Amino acid sequence: MAEPDVLENSPFGRFFDATDQTDKARRFRDAFVANVRTLAIADENLFFADIPREFLLVESNPGQSETDVIFEIPFVRSQFTPQGAIFAARIHAELQRAGSRLSPLEIVTRAQHLSCAGCHFFRGNVEGQGDSFLGVEFYQHISESFTEPGEAGPRFVISRTMQEDFIPHRMEILRSFLISGNAAVHSNAMIGGGRHD
Repeated sequence: MAEPDVLENSPFGRFFDATDQTDKARRFRDAFVANVRTLAIADENLFFADIPREFLLVESNPGQSETDVIFEIPFVRSQFTPQGAIFAARIHAELQRAGSRLSPLEIVTRAQHLSCAGCHFFRGNVEGQGDSFLGVEFYQHISESFTEPGEAGPRFVISRTMQEDFIPHRMEILRSFLISGNAAVHSNAMIGGGRHD
């Protein structure tokens, strides 16, 4: 029997607005800073986050505003405030400790890639070195408009990055699991980074 659950790595986007000084938003930002080192891993198939359940959405489209599911807008908007500058400085300090050249905004973008919106709505630069995922419809990894012929009939188009990087990596993880019985070390072993099971 299926049971409803939260969406892994899909926190409420407005928590990235550092002017939100509610207890829950502040605790989220503490949890996010604790994830900076794993978000800074220099491999698009291996960087990950482990956001606590209490901050995660139960709906991929809550329906109030795009800032419910998009992280960069509230993060950037709050950068012009003292609270935003402090939040960015905390992320930057963790990046320095990790030896990463990524910026705080690039870390927030990487977190976005691990959410539902990372495949279905928004992509962009995750490497921080000028490389960018190649999407379809200019912004998606999984089209919701265009189809192509498939083995079992029409299917939605996926990006070249999904075909050439993400899926082969996930297939290797699956092969390894079937041979060894050992699960992947972290939850980024799912299509597009975010968990879809």
